[in-house]
Amino acid sequence: MCTILLTGERGSGKSTIIKKFLDFFLKESIPLLGFLTRIEKKSHNERLLIFKTIGIIKTELIVAKGDNTSMSPEPGGFDKAAELLRQFKIEGNTLVIDEIGYLESECINFQQEVFRLISSSEFAIVGLRKMRTPFLDKIKNIAVSELIDVTPENRDNIFERIIEKYWKNYILNQ
Repeated sequence: MCTILLTGERGSGKSTIIKKFLDFFLKESIPLLGFLTRIEKKSHNERLLIFKTIGIIKTELIVAKGDNTSMSPEPGGFDKAAELLRQFKIEGNTLVIDEIGYLESECINFQQEVFRLISSSEFAIVGLRKMRTPFLDKIKNIAVSELIDVTPENRDNIFERIIEKYWKNYILNQ
């Protein structure tokens, strides 16, 4: 079991690195589950946080709304996301999550599903906002994880380093 946690400032390259992994895993036909969160502009000053599953179940949910300065969870949005994650059977699959931040702190069901997925995956790559919340701190303290702080200076070398870890982990678990 190996969990790679990518953290870094906004714009540091976490999502770009995770997208490279998604492309790599799909090209290699590696079983994959997880989710992505993306911000979409609905209007000039309204933004939506979209939760998008990857893998077997494919769907999108609006989990938060806000303006250009702040966002807040949409009532029941993360509970609906937790219900989707509950359907994921991660055994034998690689887990990819991009990204977890402060909005998820409000939903215990969602947090429990994220921990279940991480703890039952053979290999996980998880993008985290660079901040402190009890939920994010608990994820960072997962015993079998490696925390990598993504910066503009190191982001070009991280993909190859983690691919090497992936193949070592794969060989150990065969």
